[in-house]
Amino acid sequence: MARAFMSYSSKDETFADLVRLKLESAGIQVWIDNSELHAGEEWRNAIDDGISSSNVLLVILTQQSCLSSYVTYEWAYALGKGIKIIPLLRENCDMHPRLAVLQYLDFRDQRKGPWDLLADEIRTNNSTEKPKNSSTYVRDMTTEELQSLINSAVSLATAMKRTSGQTSTSENITQAAKTVIDVMQHARDMPSRSATNSKPRLILWVDDQPNNNIHERATFEAMGCNFILAQSTRKRCRC
Repeated sequence: MARAFMSYSSKDETFADLVRLKLESAGIQVWIDNSELHAGEEWRNAIDDGISSSNVLLVILTQQSCLSSYVTYEWAYALGKGIKIIPLLRENCDMHPRLAVLQYLDFRDQRKGPWDLLADEIRTNNSTEKPKNSSTYVRDMTTEELQSLINSAVSLATAMKRTSGQTSTSENITQAAKTVIDVMQHARDMPSRSATNSKPRLILWVDDQPNNNIHERATFEAMGCNFILAQSTRKRCRC
């Protein structure tokens, strides 16, 4: 059965319930936190498991959800896991640049919303079933790569602390390490280009205040990426 994870702000709960009812009537299972997150359950582990076991993540886009750190965490985690994200535009809002490039479905008028198209999109992403109880291993790591992984996990945990305003704990570092390992494993599983392109992986990072993103760059550096830093997109005049 196709399964979708619902990411939304609590202020959009009424519409989220409507989406769930529409999809369940179409034979699609929906993970939604108000019905599956039990009292006393560690919310981040439950959320991670819910996303990982879903075929797609639906993110309801409103001004409130775009400002929600919880919603941002959910779609960013799905993105890192390679899970398809389907934005549902409920109202005009300032989208994150990473979501703005995705094709959204327009539900600003829910009566004329593309409900059938939404169900078809979810079923399409259920064509390849995920293997159950399968384990992946990160092998052939040098001591330098392992040290870089540890440093990156600590850096990412620090970034999570800075973003949420919470204190950094061993759980933060464990979750950060898991995220970094997932990203590294995904990179290893992708077809290698080394046979046709021996150039190192180079990223152009444009930011007027690059020191604010040291921890994020450390995560990519753990995967062997290098950076060219630019503080402006303006072309320099040589005259």
